[in-house]
Amino acid sequence: MRALLLSLAGLLGADARPGVERIAAQVQALELEPVRVGQRGELSLILLEAPDRALPLEVRLAADPREQAETLEFDENRLDWSAVVDPLARQPRVRASFRAPSVAGSYEVRARVHYSVCDEQWCRAKRGELRWTIVVVD
Repeated sequence: MRALLLSLAGLLGADARPGVERIAAQVQALELEPVRVGQRGELSLILLEAPDRALPLEVRLAADPREQAETLEFDENRLDWSAVVDPLARQPRVRASFRAPSVAGSYEVRARVHYSVCDEQWCRAKRGELRWTIVVVD
């Protein structure tokens, strides 16, 4: 279960709103098999705790342009609840489709994640970041 378990850094401190505290998101990036040049692939991450479904889920994807002149093309790079495979799961999986570039190599992708966890008394905004290295082969 420790594919790429990332207890996310990037703590942003207390929110300006009373009763809302930001703490590190708990997510797992699923490993990805190498993808052929020009083929479609899929990135997945799992939220390891149940976010409040009445509040926004935000995932922002960015390919690292410093790696190569060519980069991955995402169908969508701004994801929300519509990208969740099973929104009622205790640990929902978010997926994003992409097309591999026409040049073989390793490509870095960064995801910024934001969601909230609530109970009867409080809500906590959780934020974090994770990375994948996608290997594109001929």
